[in-house]
Amino acid sequence: MDGDKLSGKETIHQSFGTWAAALAADFMFAQSSWYLANLENTEVIKLIKPWVERAQDLAKEKAELAIESLKCLPINEFRASLEGLLRYNLERID
Repeated sequence: MDGDKLSGKETIHQSFGTWAAALAADFMFAQSSWYLANLENTEVIKLIKPWVERAQDLAKEKAELAIESLKCLPINEFRASLEGLLRYNLERID
């Protein structure tokens, strides 16, 4: 990889932005984990389990940081809605 190009083509983050690249990476990780888990091979499941757990931990940390950042905003409906959404998603991780 040479920065903004991969095999001579623009990367996702260059073409669509960092947000889209992160979303694409999350999707690919989730899909690959789902396919591996559905192989019904306990050895594969044991192998990917720590990676899935680490991804959950990282998602939780990211959501908690987002909630802390929201506390800098004035209290209003928008802030309350965002906090509620983040807390709902945190509960789904546990």
